[in-house]
Amino acid sequence: MRIHRLVLLAVLMSAVSSFAQQSTPLQNSAPQSKPPEPPVTAAQVVDRMIEREHALVKNLDGYDPVVETYLQEMRPDQQLGTVPDTDRYFWDDWT
Repeated sequence: MRIHRLVLLAVLMSAVSSFAQQSTPLQNSAPQSKPPEPPVTAAQVVDRMIEREHALVKNLDGYDPVVETYLQEMRPDQQLGTVPDTDRYFWDDWT
């Protein structure tokens, strides 16, 4: 269960970072005639954070998480210490 949470956290962090790197700003479902005013009170800041979070969750609904795991088995070597012996890759569409 903990591994699933860590994987989900990693996927979300990756999605958030790629989402933040997009050059186009978030578009709300309702068109706005003027840009929003900067928040003044703590309640307005929290409301804006919640709006952004809802927009992010809506955007993430279009993505499917992918899990990729790489295992490398090591073997002892007298000259080098430990060296790679075999590699295994696992890829899964986690839906």
